[in-house]
Amino acid sequence: FAMILEANQAGAFFGVAAESAASAAGGPVTIDAVSGRFRIAAGQGAAGILITNSRVLSAASHVFLNPTRVDVTAVQIVATAGVGSFTVTTTANATANTDVDFFVVNPAA
Repeated sequence: FAMILEANQAGAFFGVAAESAASAAGGPVTIDAVSGRFRIAAGQGAAGILITNSRVLSAASHVFLNPTRVDVTAVQIVATAGVGSFTVTTTANATANTDVDFFVVNPAA
């Protein structure tokens, strides 16, 4: 993926920018970006939610997750990478809509 070095107003190094996308639909969704946000809707999660993402290159890819809120039942959220997608599973179905930020890192070729 292409990385862009961002600069602040004075031209000094600021950080790394990556493509990002989001979906508030809940359930299976396609998000083709290295970072983004998806929603686990209330009543979902334990059976797994497929996030189709062409930036996930293999089962060896790492998908880091960060929920934006703590759900009382979906206390553990795990991503399992595959070629072109990752599946998110929770310990139990969420009791409320839970947005989750993600970031994909692929192994060196």
